[in-house]
Amino acid sequence: MNLSAFDLGLWVGGFIAQIALFSILLYRGRWRRFPAFTTIIGWNILSSAVIYLLYTQHEWLWYSRVYWTYSALDFVLQLGVIWEIARTIMRPTGIWSQEARKFFLLWAVLGILLAATLAWFIAPPSDNLAGSLKVKAFMFTGFVICELCLVMLVTADRYGLGWRNHVMALVTGWSVWALVSILTDGLHVYFGSERYFTNLTHLPMFVYLAALCYWSVQFWANEPLRRPIPVELQNAINNYK
Repeated sequence: MNLSAFDLGLWVGGFIAQIALFSILLYRGRWRRFPAFTTIIGWNILSSAVIYLLYTQHEWLWYSRVYWTYSALDFVLQLGVIWEIARTIMRPTGIWSQEARKFFLLWAVLGILLAATLAWFIAPPSDNLAGSLKVKAFMFTGFVICELCLVMLVTADRYGLGWRNHVMALVTGWSVWALVSILTDGLHVYFGSERYFTNLTHLPMFVYLAALCYWSVQFWANEPLRRPIPVELQNAINNYK
């Protein structure tokens, strides 16, 4: 089985875009604030190259092993990025405020329970347990990411964040990609593994490529200073210290 010219073009475009973003994160020193995000991009570059090489050499056993190893570690790293985003947003003075801690923990627990419930009851079109669990796992993280984005939209202004802030750029691009991936997986479940499968698979690939380009532009630019947080919130944080 060979890749079509279109699929190969998408892979090459995504691979180059990931290298560009990874280089920007390192060169501009963004990795210091976002180590988990930087790691996941670097891991994607390495694993993509290895998986593609094994695919072209028809090394199906090693292809399967590397693919599932990549998927498992990618899932763990995505959870790390979720924590990284929350930590950056909810610690406006370098430590968690009591209000932020309670607010985040409450919505995190509710979001995780909802995401786990939805992911568990969705029946992905897979012939094996591992494939089914993979889809459920990534739908779970997708639901959590979307829920986290909604929480941040509510709290961003209160904690002095604007749309050009790096963490907001990260969560915006990632949540759009996660939402499209969830919708695509849902359509896979509805239509099955044959009808529209290839076309639907291309959609999140396009969105991820767009997100990589968006992140590269945003992380290259210097972010504006974080606006001062309200006095009452600052006093609450100081009292909590």
